[in-house]
Amino acid sequence: MKNNRISAAIIAVGDEVLFGDTVNTNAAFIARSLDDIGIRTLYQSVIPDEWDTVKAEALRAWDQVDVLVFCGGLGPTADDLTKEAVSDALGLPLVQDDYTQKKNEDLFARWNITMTVNNNKQSLIPEGSLAIENNNGTAPGIWLEKDGRTVVLLPGPPGENTPMMEDFVLPKLKKLGGTGYAERYYMLTLDDGESATEQAIRDNIVTDENYTLNTYVGDGIIRVKATAYADNFEAAEALIEKKDPEVRSLFKDRLYSVGNEDIADWVCAYLIEHGLSVSCAESCTGGLIAARFTDYSGISAVFSGGAVTYCNEAKMKLLGVRKETIDEYTEVSWQTAEEMAEGAAQLYGTDIAVSTTGIAGPTGGTEDKPVGLVYTGIYYKGRIGHIRTVYRGNRSKVRSRAVAGAFALIKKYIDEENVK
Repeated sequence: MKNNRISAAIIAVGDEVLFGDTVNTNAAFIARSLDDIGIRTLYQSVIPDEWDTVKAEALRAWDQVDVLVFCGGLGPTADDLTKEAVSDALGLPLVQDDYTQKKNEDLFARWNITMTVNNNKQSLIPEGSLAIENNNGTAPGIWLEKDGRTVVLLPGPPGENTPMMEDFVLPKLKKLGGTGYAERYYMLTLDDGESATEQAIRDNIVTDENYTLNTYVGDGIIRVKATAYADNFEAAEALIEKKDPEVRSLFKDRLYSVGNEDIADWVCAYLIEHGLSVSCAESCTGGLIAARFTDYSGISAVFSGGAVTYCNEAKMKLLGVRKETIDEYTEVSWQTAEEMAEGAAQLYGTDIAVSTTGIAGPTGGTEDKPVGLVYTGIYYKGRIGHIRTVYRGNRSKVRSRAVAGAFALIKKYIDEENVK
């Protein structure tokens, strides 16, 4: 059944993408969007602004997939040659789209800018294709159906590319039909790690080409994605439902949400719903926990504030961490983390407070306290605790994973309270 899915290739054209000057965010969005409607991206590629290379890539994709999506190279300059090279590959002449030409002429007149001759190339489209109107620029996209395949050409700027995908391309691709497809995300705390999670799936749940479970590790969380394929959506969704109890049971101690929801968002929503005030005290994360709280709309109802206490003097002065604690155990210790959390709760008068102290690296580690070591402290309605974690990765990764770990710790205490 899975092999009956419509396949696609996503091809980014542009030296600026190939050489890393521009991040290829289009490909991630398009692949995710295609997957959502049951179209499998077989491969992605990034190629330069060269006629022969674009033509060769078009011919390669034509032989392998059902849907070809090109991004970039539709503008007015000499190196914008995607549609010319693709048209050459498919043996199609370019013809003028009168609507696009008139629209662009009117736009330039409204802007009081002279429309140079090279702008006229933007209104040329392959014979037999449809121009996709660009409401955010001057280069139209192109939709072409030929010999059982679909070719889509889109501008490179995401502000133009994404609206065309959402408003025109995806609705039309949905009508192509194909295998019924359904998916479900199970969001887990990191705990045992990705490899152990994947092994647990292999040992306990039967999967095949019609039902798959894949793991994706993020900063402090693991996403388990269930995917089902059948003759239609209803049958695929029924397969997801049939397997759902097995997945929930296997990960009952780590599952915090069903749906593609970040753990911080889950915690923020819970705290707001239950009116639980929260604060934080941060050393190694340097304000990232507070920033993550304030990313969530409406959090002002419960988030009182955060203290960045990077030096020991600040820990003692603002949070009341005892000098004796630091002298005996050092600032990177569970004792300090717990006193930081308790101090934040007292400083801000909150029900909950979370703290971090650690060694983000790349320097400062020892045999006993390696780089990546973070103690996360918590004050939860009078209870005080901590976790010790050694996060892998560079300085940025350690800090971002420590943030997720802090929210996971809050979630753990919430769960423990609800079990009682």
